[in-house]
Amino acid sequence: MVVQTIEIRNLPAQPTPFIGREPEIASTYQVSSINHTGMRALVIASLASNKLDNARDHTTNGLLKQLEEYNSQDSIQWLPIVATLLAGEGKSTYAVELLGLAFTHPDSILNWTAQWELFNTIHDDLKIALGDEDYQHAWEQGSKRDLRQTIEELLEYFDDDAETESHELRSQPLSEPLTECELEVLKLIADGLTNPQIAEKLYLSTGTVKVHTRNIYGKLDVSNRTEAATKARDLKLIG
Repeated sequence: MVVQTIEIRNLPAQPTPFIGREPEIASTYQVSSINHTGMRALVIASLASNKLDNARDHTTNGLLKQLEEYNSQDSIQWLPIVATLLAGEGKSTYAVELLGLAFTHPDSILNWTAQWELFNTIHDDLKIALGDEDYQHAWEQGSKRDLRQTIEELLEYFDDDAETESHELRSQPLSEPLTECELEVLKLIADGLTNPQIAEKLYLSTGTVKVHTRNIYGKLDVSNRTEAATKARDLKLIG
């Protein structure tokens, strides 16, 4: 495949042009002269392709760039994307706080999120996971956050977490290590849980669990749940 390079410095502040094109961007393009929109597009593309490690890396780079060239409207555009990533890692309350800040801030311009299917699915999952009372409380707490301080806090979170996770991932005897979320799903598969049961336990949609399961099979080079559990134990990926 010929790798194409796209110039995106002149794209609008909102990443609407990338919605629906994520797999194409993730698999076909390298992005040069990248601006804040491009950084966000890379995270969206990585999430759509279930490349969570890439999504985290792009998020860290994007938040660092955001602090160096701080702008409140650009910062707000990051929050739904980061919230989607955090929700997938089980940080439900934190994710809703970010959404509360994003959608109540005076400079908020987030109409593009209505077109992002993954975001809307995750948002619905968060409401179910937390329940009405806890969801509303987290939203209200988020609306009181300071925007710049939140961006700084997120950068620190992803930087620290990246160091810990990279060590854990390097210790896996796989050419393509399992992500943290995939490991959680694998442990529950080995415990005999069905996809709906795993979805309920991890506060994910059944579709998301199916994607994780498919990725696990590919990385372990197995074709069913029994083989996955057996190989995971042989490789000491699970207890």
